[in-house]
Amino acid sequence: EYKNGQYQFSYLFSREKIQDYIESIAGRINKDPVDAKLTITNGKASIFESSQNGYELDQDKTFQDIGSLLNDRIKSVSLSEEINNQTIQLSVKTQNPTISNDTLNNLGINELIGKGSTSFSGSTENRKYNIKLGTQLVSGALIKPGEEFSFLKALGDVTEARGFKKELVIKEDRTAPEVGGGLCQVSTTVFRAALYSGLPITERSSHRYRVSYYEPPVGMDATIYDPSPDLKFKNDTPGYILVQGKVSGNTLTFEFYGTSDGRKIEISDPRVYDITTPPEPVYIEDASLAPGETKMLEKAHNGASAEFYYKVTNAEGKITFEKTFYSKYVAWRAVYAKGPGESSSSSSQSTPTPTPVPESSPTPTPSPAPTETTTASS
Repeated sequence: EYKNGQYQFSYLFSREKIQDYIESIAGRINKDPVDAKLTITNGKASIFESSQNGYELDQDKTFQDIGSLLNDRIKSVSLSEEINNQTIQLSVKTQNPTISNDTLNNLGINELIGKGSTSFSGSTENRKYNIKLGTQLVSGALIKPGEEFSFLKALGDVTEARGFKKELVIKEDRTAPEVGGGLCQVSTTVFRAALYSGLPITERSSHRYRVSYYEPPVGMDATIYDPSPDLKFKNDTPGYILVQGKVSGNTLTFEFYGTSDGRKIEISDPRVYDITTPPEPVYIEDASLAPGETKMLEKAHNGASAEFYYKVTNAEGKITFEKTFYSKYVAWRAVYAKGPGESSSSSSQSTPTPTPVPESSPTPTPSPAPTETTTASS
């Protein structure tokens, strides 16, 4: 540029290109911290996966440092001088994990505070697989004092990429395969463990239909589906809570470990009322079956309403949480697969409609933790 009788040299840096370059560096550096993963060994919490620090590039400071370096070099270099590579020290912030190997002894994970169990006997192989995988993913979760636990957040995305398989689920009046079928077995078991630990339940929804895997007792299930409904409860104990799940045969158990504070739990027998009988069966054509052949996919279930009372008192006898949980179940018709070439009406005549089974009498619930007292018997 010719200005004031002189030729002048001007230069311009591309802010966008510098920012893109910095972001590419950040993509190689940035890493979220990883909490230590804990398990229970011989009744004590121990680490089975070590914690890792996280790192984050300070992009604003890096931009300023690059700009300063470029300005200084342009001002000081002569035309005959070779411009050598220049380096700057990147400003990287270290992010410490919440749960590190060194903080294990300060978490207050001292004892079993509650547990719950359910049976998934009779499940298909895919359903069993999803239950075991879901249990593995939720197991090891740590809940801070005062923190609200979200089952969906702890579980994460339910996709085939994460290993979940397709299993039949009930949608309206049909059963259809869907990735992750059976995970409500996991959420229901976690719900019962939270109850027997005396924790405040902040969100819970019953299934639309009764599910035989969760009975008896009637009305103590918890359905989940991303993004809603969810199962949520709060840790109002003095320490962290470690969630541990395990499968033994066809029994799923969740145990909560933490700090006992002398709270007492009362869970009433569920009251079942407004029982309704199922409608006529529905038949779904299945080309894999021979003509006239039928196969039961889902048993008929009575519709009903159910409720149970839940109360938690602290060591001084003061009520800290109480709630009556209500469930309303629509009567569910039996579902059959049938071979091709036969009408639903003729199949209906050849296959007897299942007679609704009388309501089960109360049976014992999963054993609560030794520190609890409970009036639950179904």
